[in-house]
Amino acid sequence: MNINYNTLENLISQAKFAEHGDDQEKESWDILNDNFPNCEEFWRRFVVPLTCRIRENNDTLGKNIHFRDDIDDELRHIASAHYSIFMHLVYAHHHIKSREPSWFENLYGHLYTVCDLVETVLVRWYLLRLKCHNEQSKTLQMLTRDEFLGRAGEVYDAMYENAYQNYLDNGKFMRIEVVRGDDLLKEYFGDRKEREDYARLSSPIRQYRNIMVHDIKLGRVIYNKEILVPKLDAVGKYRAWKEVEKATQNADTIRQDFCEQSKQAANSLAKLERCLNALWTKLIGDVSDEFFSSDRELLRQLAGITFTQDYAITVVEGTRNEPIEEHPTIASGTYSSYIGVLSDFGTDNSTDSTTIVEEVDEES
Repeated sequence: MNINYNTLENLISQAKFAEHGDDQEKESWDILNDNFPNCEEFWRRFVVPLTCRIRENNDTLGKNIHFRDDIDDELRHIASAHYSIFMHLVYAHHHIKSREPSWFENLYGHLYTVCDLVETVLVRWYLLRLKCHNEQSKTLQMLTRDEFLGRAGEVYDAMYENAYQNYLDNGKFMRIEVVRGDDLLKEYFGDRKEREDYARLSSPIRQYRNIMVHDIKLGRVIYNKEILVPKLDAVGKYRAWKEVEKATQNADTIRQDFCEQSKQAANSLAKLERCLNALWTKLIGDVSDEFFSSDRELLRQLAGITFTQDYAITVVEGTRNEPIEEHPTIASGTYSSYIGVLSDFGTDNSTDSTTIVEEVDEES
């Protein structure tokens, strides 16, 4: 498709979830807007130019939201994964409001999937960007045999001595990887703080979900009709019900290791969204730089777009937010252990996730 540079810039700037998204984006965009506004900005900069919203000889956005026929499959995959992130975050918000019996477990299942999809978007974009620059990935394409074996040796030193006990504890062999997705994120982001923040959060979210999905039901504690659950960084100590029961004998342990489940869920969700917003700042800048580059055309070729006039480079960055810190406070008192299916303990089903996050902020 041939299009004037300025026309495309103008069309991209017009795009809004509320007006030009699909039905889900129009209905739910505001749920993510406070903590993850860069979700819409990436959609505007990367996804919209791939769709039939952009038309030749037309300076308004069309209503056809589907990909054009000439779009490269890798661009479709990245865009589809990004849309899936949007939907799983929306589902997580809905679970906080629904309070169905398994809402807590389901929410962390969605956050786990979000983390997988985040790495799909970032790694695939990074490899595509390398291709645009005619470069290669050190981790995937340039390791010597000695370097590869050196990494394998580091994995052996760090993990193998625990393989036997891990099998006894979990009933399966530990997953040993010489090359991991995080290695590619390190290549792309280097030592940037946003990658480190994401790594510190995504790992415990995954562990929390895995324990709830693959192990016995997570033990809870009841205090003043509130249901308390182990915090992300403490859940490994409370996989056995007897450890939860033991914790109820010590109010300081409860305050240190447990949190009201709605606050924990909302805080995990908000912190993840803000981590993604920070990661997406670099992503958006790189996408814009590559798409409008005067030196490289590969990304535009894969998107089926040719500019019809000379132009200047435009770089757009997203907005930044810092992750919420989690410092829940629980009053002293007498505790009882709770294990099993949730029932009615006076939970206010009308409380929404925004209110819960505000409560956590006040306690921080």
